[in-house]
Amino acid sequence: MRALFCILLWGVPLVSACATGGGAGGSSGHPRKGLVEPTRDVAHPTCRTRDRLLAPATRGATAAVIGKSALGWAIVWSEHGGERSALRFLAVDAAGLPRSPSAEVVDRGESLQPRSVEQDGDGHLVSWVEGGKCYLRKLDGHGRPRGDVTSESCGGLGGAPSSTCVPGADGVRCKASRADLVLPEGAKVAVEKLGDAGDLVIASDAAGLHLYALDCSAR
Repeated sequence: MRALFCILLWGVPLVSACATGGGAGGSSGHPRKGLVEPTRDVAHPTCRTRDRLLAPATRGATAAVIGKSALGWAIVWSEHGGERSALRFLAVDAAGLPRSPSAEVVDRGESLQPRSVEQDGDGHLVSWVEGGKCYLRKLDGHGRPRGDVTSESCGGLGGAPSSTCVPGADGVRCKASRADLVLPEGAKVAVEKLGDAGDLVIASDAAGLHLYALDCSAR
């Protein structure tokens, strides 16, 4: 009956809406258009807040930094397990969707604290604190190392930046440029970048370290 209805309505069956069941009300099992697994949506009345799990709680990830990239944002976070620590890199677009898989920046025995990630030509420059000293490494656009680790001065570390995120009745709200970016109740904000170039917040909870991104594109 469904196929007959499609033929009568359009003249020919539509593959996306009739043959596969992928139209509204379909049950193909695929994620909605524009979403990349394992991304899920947190309800918002006018915009959507994309939630991507960067690292599960078992990896001990709590610290992160965000910097500008040629096509969006660059994210670096630390993971701790046993006697090893690692830094990982992920490039995302302005809506918070990954441009490539995450990559390991460095794997060390000391505890690592990400300090900054900056655009460096067509790649990136990552800085971190390790054992009370500061280090640098150059990466390409996908986070692959371009050279050895070098040391640098730790001057100008400063304190933690102020946050616009405050607890609310429906969760943690961050004052983004176009609408509030809403995080689940109990989320602990690690870093935020809110502005016209895109709105991103990285926060941790019992499940792990998450990347939240505000998407106000046409729905």
